[in-house]
Amino acid sequence: MSKYGSPDLQIQVDDSGDTACDLSEYIDTIDGFEIEALTQESTTFGDEWAKHLSAGIKQANEITLEGFFDDADNGPDAVLSGVGDTRGVTITWGGTESDTFDAIIRTYSKNPTTGELTRFNCTLQPTGEVT
Repeated sequence: MSKYGSPDLQIQVDDSGDTACDLSEYIDTIDGFEIEALTQESTTFGDEWAKHLSAGIKQANEITLEGFFDDADNGPDAVLSGVGDTRGVTITWGGTESDTFDAIIRTYSKNPTTGELTRFNCTLQPTGEVT
């Protein structure tokens, strides 16, 4: 079994023209990628333990990307600043393992700090199926 680290990670996000842009060189933090099954509590009178039923729907929770700001034509500012737009996203975890999905750009911010390089922060809300 192979082990993968940050050098093996690739993050591609479509620009406004649906062209995949590799943002890996700009991003240094992803707050995780989580897929969950929606459930509903089904505990009834007389039950001593909580019960849950699957609602039959899965979702990917929002993810936050962070890194160094760059205003290059295919950099994070050009690709991720379209708040409200839906973009295709592919995260390759190493080898052939990847997750592909559409996501709505919920937030985008530029974060300057005196004496440091300016950083950006972007929140993506996956929508639809993850393949």
